Amino acid sequence: MIRFLYKGITILLQLLLYCLKNHPGGNGKIRARRSKDQIILEILRICANGENVTKIVYQTNTNFTTIKGYLNLLMKNDLIECMGPSPRLFKTTSKGIDMMNRLKIMQREMEALVV
Repeated sequence: MIRFLYKGITILLQLLLYCLKNHPGGNGKIRARRSKDQIILEILRICANGENVTKIVYQTNTNFTTIKGYLNLLMKNDLIECMGPSPRLFKTTSKGIDMMNRLKIMQREMEALVV
């Protein structure tokens, strides 16, 4: 787990430095755009109790095309599962809950570095 956190933090630090260097205006602020891991964390959190795709789209402030890709990726990696044909609900699996907790830890550590 420590190796996962270390690698994730290293990648996020590289991304942070890139954003700081390439931000228009050069004022050192990071763009308000969310990273993929932030969107994945939101989806996993929303689906913890089971949710339909429309609510996932609205609560993540994305669109159906974007969410479809994320849902397919998360299902392929057994982080969420599709429950029933109608209404189609997506629910975070135990593996997804574990990933969500790791992403939360990493996000908190990144916020501490930025401040």
